[in-house]
Amino acid sequence: MSWQTLRDAIHASIVEASGLPVGQVVWKFQDVGQPPMDYIAVAVGSSGSPGQDGVSSHTDLTRAAGQEVELRVEGLREITIGLEVFTVATAGEDDALDRAELIRSKLRLPAARDLLGAAGISPLEIGQVGYAPSIVAAGFRGRATLDIRCLAPARAASEFTGYIKTAAGTLSTSGGGIAGTNERDFNLGDV
Repeated sequence: MSWQTLRDAIHASIVEASGLPVGQVVWKFQDVGQPPMDYIAVAVGSSGSPGQDGVSSHTDLTRAAGQEVELRVEGLREITIGLEVFTVATAGEDDALDRAELIRSKLRLPAARDLLGAAGISPLEIGQVGYAPSIVAAGFRGRATLDIRCLAPARAASEFTGYIKTAAGTLSTSGGGIAGTNERDFNLGDV
């Protein structure tokens, strides 16, 4: 799973939960101006590991010699999705507080939650909505915050190795009408 796949799932889920068009759900820390209308700024905080990563192996004998076994790192990351909801309205049905509460509720329903689940993201805790209106130019702008703590799959990382790299040893045979044991050294080198 790539981080881009995770970001795409997060974005789609917030678009679904908020009811805003795609262009009004933006990523924070981008080199673009803020939209002039209602919008949501999304950020993914740093990730931590809630446990030890493991390595699994997957064998495909149809691959080229020396590349038959894929070793994959598998594990989970704990991430925080931070939302800042901005609205032109500061009070009323479509203010930032109302939209953040809507997102908070809709993330519990299948339409938004399944978009996260398809990428392996599981919300653990949908936090409290904070309301902090800010002054923009001469007027006010509604602003609410919401943090969502999630588990997500670790960034995909793998490498390939061979099923058998070298074969060497001593072959001992007996029987078949030949008295004693017949021994022969062999070395197949890289196979």
